[in-house]
Amino acid sequence: MYENGITLLGGGLIGASWAALFLSKGARVTVYEPKASAEDEITAYIKTAWADLAKLSPLSAAVPWAQLSITTNLKTACQNPDWVQENAPDRLDLKQKLLKEVEAYLPADTPIASSTTALLPSALQEKMRYPERLLVGHPFNPPHLIPLVEVAGVREAIRRFCSRLGNFMSISSAK
Repeated sequence: MYENGITLLGGGLIGASWAALFLSKGARVTVYEPKASAEDEITAYIKTAWADLAKLSPLSAAVPWAQLSITTNLKTACQNPDWVQENAPDRLDLKQKLLKEVEAYLPADTPIASSTTALLPSALQEKMRYPERLLVGHPFNPPHLIPLVEVAGVREAIRRFCSRLGNFMSISSAK
């Protein structure tokens, strides 16, 4: 389903929730989190989210930990994923810097979705080498429980990606 897996940039509440969702759908997930001490927080959140997800649909009893990798190394996190979901704090300077840096490690056609609440895609794209790959894919919170993603800059790539998740995702398009 996800040949190369999914990379999450940021392992806070949104990133950890995305991780639980993607793991529940059978994806390999790599979480890039620059804060080295966050691994315990991420895994604890995933355990709790897994229990929530198991109440909604049949899942294996155990979290598929072998499908999860957490790293502080951006280059390692970007080993040719099928999809990148950026979840950094909603600060333009921080997101622009991260997006510019991540492009150095990704193929030019790898889609990047940003979980931004208030920033315009055009502002996020300003420093990117391949701005056309970026779109806003902002989830309702928490993503693992609320199957709705607001999308700006919709492209066929996100439709294909969401269809891989089955009927779980609904898409609300905005321009």
